[in-house]
Amino acid sequence: MLGLFDDIFCANRSEIDANKLKNNFGYLKLNIESSNEVNFLDLIISFDSDKSEFKTNLYIKPTNTFSYLLKSSNHPNHIFKNIPKSLFIRIRRICSCNLDYIFHSKILILQLYKRGYNYFKLKSIAKSIYMTPRVDLLQYKSKQNNILNKNKKWITLFQKYDYSLLFLKNVFSNAFYKMKYSFENRFKYLNNLFLKFNFSIGTNIGYMLVHGFKIKNLIKKYDCTKCNTVGCNICIYLKENNCLRIKNYVFPVLSECNCLSIGIIYILICKRCNVYYIGESQRIANKRLTEHVKKIVNFNNDLDKAIGNLDRQSEIGIHFNCSFHNLRKDLKIFILDKNINVTSVRKSKETDLINIFKIFKIPLLNRKIPDINYIKNLFFYSND
Repeated sequence: MLGLFDDIFCANRSEIDANKLKNNFGYLKLNIESSNEVNFLDLIISFDSDKSEFKTNLYIKPTNTFSYLLKSSNHPNHIFKNIPKSLFIRIRRICSCNLDYIFHSKILILQLYKRGYNYFKLKSIAKSIYMTPRVDLLQYKSKQNNILNKNKKWITLFQKYDYSLLFLKNVFSNAFYKMKYSFENRFKYLNNLFLKFNFSIGTNIGYMLVHGFKIKNLIKKYDCTKCNTVGCNICIYLKENNCLRIKNYVFPVLSECNCLSIGIIYILICKRCNVYYIGESQRIANKRLTEHVKKIVNFNNDLDKAIGNLDRQSEIGIHFNCSFHNLRKDLKIFILDKNINVTSVRKSKETDLINIFKIFKIPLLNRKIPDINYIKNLFFYSND
């Protein structure tokens, strides 16, 4: 029996008791399908009892419109070469039966032909992929970086890709090499000088996540620093840095912040328990954050006035008055942004940040978690 619940696939020799399985997940509602053939992601999985092995076929959703990139689009030529090849490879990997590959490849050829691709080239690609052993396509390939000859010096010219500008590559190359060879006898260093012309299609998610792109290239660095004003009650608690690192996540400071900043979004940190409190204030940081410190210091006195009603008590006061907490050692304050003077914008960004922590499963002291529908302005969106 093959079973599918949500995005998990399992196979069992006997029939799966769906009700018993659901009971183990409490209030969570599971969508369970069990049959001798199930659809899982983009696969149709079945079991061949004669060969005692699983069979896989391509599953095409009814809503699939086959809206592949038009051949007339303004993209580099290698994109149009790679799209059909990668799609045929995908089908070859998925279909364990050769007949299934032939069936789906014919459908793909017709759909790509409608988008302007050359019919005969498509047939040639489909045939070459078919002739490639499927086991070879299932192997992971180790990517190797193209390391240029270190003895060569390169001049690299960058230009956003545009089909109408392709002639520039030849123009610059011809002009450069004419200049190089006309002067190489007088300037010997030109012998090892080469020209690269790079058409870029822009920063995309693949470039950011796969090719070693660093977040520091996207976000300008700002610092959270102490004001060092005489009599400041917050400097001793302030965490100075340009970003706050929690688990594997980085929350950068979005403007130059200190104890005298106004219109702020801030985070209170308990170093002992690794829990966080997110807040916002229109007032000067020193005054608002001093109130939090006083709530901790005066907690016992305030508690006597509000016995039986902890809702009136500060979450910060309650937490830092637990046993073994030391205010000076355990409390740290981090200011992330300032000059957000519109109350609705500030509260919206605070709500967004709280929900980001919630999504990342970072423990929060905030008693009330604002509804995500309240968000109109995103925290990491520039105020400019």
